[in-house]
Amino acid sequence: MSMEECDFCGEEFEGGQDLHIHWMEEHEEELNSHQKEKAKKAKREREERKQIKKEQRKKYLFQGVGAAVLLATAALIIPQLIPSGGGTSDIKLEGEPVIGDENASVTVVEYGDFECPACIQFKQSTYEQMKSEYIDTGQVKFVWKDYPLEQIHPWARTAADTAECTYRQNESAFWEVNNQIFNNQGAIDVGNTEETIIGYATEAGVNEEELRSCIENENPGDEVTQDINEGRANSVTGTPTIFVNGEKLDSFDYATVSQAIEEELN
Repeated sequence: MSMEECDFCGEEFEGGQDLHIHWMEEHEEELNSHQKEKAKKAKREREERKQIKKEQRKKYLFQGVGAAVLLATAALIIPQLIPSGGGTSDIKLEGEPVIGDENASVTVVEYGDFECPACIQFKQSTYEQMKSEYIDTGQVKFVWKDYPLEQIHPWARTAADTAECTYRQNESAFWEVNNQIFNNQGAIDVGNTEETIIGYATEAGVNEEELRSCIENENPGDEVTQDINEGRANSVTGTPTIFVNGEKLDSFDYATVSQAIEEELN
């Protein structure tokens, strides 16, 4: 197998994916936008493979060998979360904003709306406690899904599209922008949504020219629409809606979320 050499340090790798992951881990600040995109893709693909392997092991423990083989094959085709209750939720993980240890055994997914008042409540209470107790300790990873309620929240879709382009440029900046939008929700309106969020993104280190090019030319709304359709297929009707390892919760308060997390951990 031909070796590939890192342009930054000279270290050699057996494949391009290992090289690109090395870039993300060791040379993130030195990468151009094209190299960052390759590194992000490699990191997501590695996370997807680990998730698939974990799901295969879980299915093998709780079901017969024959059923495990069938479900493992399905998992190779469609990345999904397997809820402890035995059903399945088709929730795509690849290419989604995620915070926390990629090897965490519990995945919490929020379908959220940037203009939603209840989402602020979740953010400021449940999420902050969960982050301190579980995400920062490596037990949980948290995934954001866009579910703008356009009929009642007129600027939510624009916010989702703009934030999606922020994520494509810089994942850590996305989470800063996510915080800024919720912290300043009252200052955002239909007339200033895009420019306000672009301002948050550039403050977080995103290149403004690349961000505007993404908004105009890269169809971020397609990804948002995919999230919406996926949410509807999983019985999401409002925001925030929370899933823990693929199982939909009937409430987003901390007691309910933490109980579901503990059940998965134990």
